[in-house]
Amino acid sequence: FGSRPGGSRQREPPSSPPWPPSLQGDRRLWLGRHRSHFRPMSSDEDDSASEAAPGLGDDDLPGFPVEGCPEELPDLSGHHSALADLLRGSPEIYSRLRGKQTALGVGLGRCIKVGMDNRGHRMIKTLGIVAGDAECYDTFSDIFDPIISRTLRWDAAKPSAPHPAADSGHGSGSSSTCPDRSGKYVISTQVRAVRNLSGFRFPPAMSRAERHEVERLLSQAIAQSSLLEGEYLPLPGSESHASRPGGMTREEAASLEADGWLFGEPDSKMRLSSGVGRHWPDGRGVFVDSRRNLAAWVNEDEHLRLALVRKDGDIELAHRELAEVLDSIASALGDDRPFARSERLGVLTSNLVHLGAAMQVTVRVRMPCLLRDWPPRWRQWCAAKRIRVNNVVSNEGEEGVLELSSVDSFGMSEAAIAASVADVLGHLVGLEEGLKAVAPSSAETLSLGVKAARLELYQVLRASLDSGALQSAIDKVSAEQGAQEEAAAITRASLAAGQAAAAKAFGERWELLRVLEQSLESGALQAAMEEVGSKVRLQDCEKVKDLSVHVPLSSVTAPEALQQLAKQSQRLSELRALIAAAKSSIAEREKACREAEEELKKARAESEDVDRHMEWHRQALQDAEKQGEELEESQRNAEASAAEGLPALQAQMSAEVARGLPVASDSFAAVPGIQSDPIAPQC
Repeated sequence: FGSRPGGSRQREPPSSPPWPPSLQGDRRLWLGRHRSHFRPMSSDEDDSASEAAPGLGDDDLPGFPVEGCPEELPDLSGHHSALADLLRGSPEIYSRLRGKQTALGVGLGRCIKVGMDNRGHRMIKTLGIVAGDAECYDTFSDIFDPIISRTLRWDAAKPSAPHPAADSGHGSGSSSTCPDRSGKYVISTQVRAVRNLSGFRFPPAMSRAERHEVERLLSQAIAQSSLLEGEYLPLPGSESHASRPGGMTREEAASLEADGWLFGEPDSKMRLSSGVGRHWPDGRGVFVDSRRNLAAWVNEDEHLRLALVRKDGDIELAHRELAEVLDSIASALGDDRPFARSERLGVLTSNLVHLGAAMQVTVRVRMPCLLRDWPPRWRQWCAAKRIRVNNVVSNEGEEGVLELSSVDSFGMSEAAIAASVADVLGHLVGLEEGLKAVAPSSAETLSLGVKAARLELYQVLRASLDSGALQSAIDKVSAEQGAQEEAAAITRASLAAGQAAAAKAFGERWELLRVLEQSLESGALQAAMEEVGSKVRLQDCEKVKDLSVHVPLSSVTAPEALQQLAKQSQRLSELRALIAAAKSSIAEREKACREAEEELKKARAESEDVDRHMEWHRQALQDAEKQGEELEESQRNAEASAAEGLPALQAQMSAEVARGLPVASDSFAAVPGIQSDPIAPQC
């Protein structure tokens, strides 16, 4: 079914879907993405070779054991999957569940082997888990429920909320809602569904006997269905079907392979480690309806995979036809072998991606005008509607072909899935018709998409200018210029007060310069213009869409058609006038921008003058500080000299006193920093 919801993707796509020979060109393209690996054996090859290949015989692919999980959880530090993320965060879950089994004998190892054997890639996370039977979702719910919640957007906290029931009234709908009954735009529609029988293990865990029994039950039910006519063909080399021992012939296999209706053996490690390749090719086969528009695969990845193809866009009718086929098969199986289903999860499958409705709708359409002439925002709208869009090119070289596929299966009914795809298809077909109606008739006229893009640009620029964003920026620069002058005056006045005030003024001036640089160089003006442009872009696109409204000419008379053409011409003239007015307004605003740039240059020049004054004042402060340091050094030298001369002078005075001589009062004056003592002469 392709990519799973929630962003996770399977590393290998499912096998090629059935495709009728009438659509062989498109079928080959699908095989490019869903390639079948079947290759008929030649007569000299050993028919038992595939049985001996790892993962294709009776034994599982070597690796993590499917029975008897190890006591210790393996190292998952290098694994990238939803399972690895869960067990790394809650390893106790592994210890709690590793010894449990379902009633049919499926253990935890069988479910998680695919995640243990494959490390995955951090950019492409896989699920890392498969279901061995229907009971696994209850027995190992501690693992399955969190993974389903993360990947399928399911609220595990509300287990009582039932999944939408399968559609019972298939005939209640009507094909009148088909958006393209003629096939003018829709190339083909395909609806696919998978089912498993209750009471049997799913293909990853089935025994050889179970595969044989499921094949017998399904082939008989298909043969008994009144809606199907055709022959069931076991795969080449299969010995499980009594009516065709050895399987289909090489010629039949080559024919089915050429038409894309034959699935081949799994060749990737991920699929082989899941267990779907065991006992190959026993118990597997293909049914193709005689009308060549429906095929059924038995025991591929699920017990039953159905695909129905129509060459028109009647999605609801295709869905009802497939639902009727499923009902007829279920009726032939009887009440004792219903399809596996639960109230909270819907249809149960081995691959968690298919849970819920287990159905996908894919439509291939021609829409060259939409791809060429319209902005790509419609793709985002499709994604919001949970519809995946892929560009494809047919083998005939036809361009402008799209493939629309439903994304969600869980939480929706089959009818809701079909209706969602039909709704999106109807809108896109209507848009394509409108674009074709207003397509340019002259090579000199631009396409509507180009004109719309140009109009968007003009309107964004005009709105950015008219909204006052530029004037606000100019006013801000003027205010910052005045603040710079005030800061310079404060700086000059504060120099007399000392270094602290000057430093404060310099800090204020530096902050203002930083704000100015941010407004000029950080793209503030461009951000303002983009903000205004984002508000008006959608409104302008709606105006353009209104100009592209078209009423088909086939439904009106000739005079009315001429009037409509005149109105369309007038509307195009209004569009050209609007573009011309936008150009004129932009020219005026560009002139205002240039004047603003001149003012900004003047402001920068004045800022440089302030820088020079500040540098002169800083130099003066440095000189003053240097002189102060020299004075302090002289003072320290004088004090040191005084400290050295005082002991000698005291010794001299003591000697003179001892001899009875008078002490000269000016002796202290010889020592710098020491005043004369008036008492000394008396001593």
